[in-house]
Amino acid sequence: MAVVCGGSATPAAAELVYTVPGGCGPSGCQQDVWRAGDDGSSQRRILTNAGSPAFDLLGTKVAYVRDGAIGVAKPDGSEAKQLTTRGANGGYDTNPVFSPSGSLIAFDSNRPDGGSCRRIWLVDAAGGSDPRPMPGSECGDRLPQFTPDGLRVMALRYDQFGMGSPSLVSTLVAGGPSI
Repeated sequence: MAVVCGGSATPAAAELVYTVPGGCGPSGCQQDVWRAGDDGSSQRRILTNAGSPAFDLLGTKVAYVRDGAIGVAKPDGSEAKQLTTRGANGGYDTNPVFSPSGSLIAFDSNRPDGGSCRRIWLVDAAGGSDPRPMPGSECGDRLPQFTPDGLRVMALRYDQFGMGSPSLVSTLVAGGPSI
């Protein structure tokens, strides 16, 4: 039995996407994104060297992380498209999640243009625009989740080193103070 790490389910498609760690070699370790029915049937690899998968609400798209960048694909892994780039100055994008409408993806990143500490970023799920820091997100914000109405993003706020006990914060997507 394979070790399963993280994943996402969608009620509309009654399916799961999840990460399975692969082998390790001189260049590092590999993980792949797999898809299965909600009963564990029809297991199949849909993306190689990728992780942190998340379905959109309707199960028509899967967001994922590959090489520190956010991508999106159809649920069978086809039409994979990179939405963000890691860049020469480092930074690592992770934990993508779709807005309820499926038009935005929130993720956390330590991009240098965001102060090199983890905060929440937004990118259009269709591509064609640069990622942007979410207004009101602060250093230490991680693991975003949209509220059901899509107006806010909830996140865990850690200290700048990712240590200590986090607090739960809620920030308006359109900007405004965190509460």
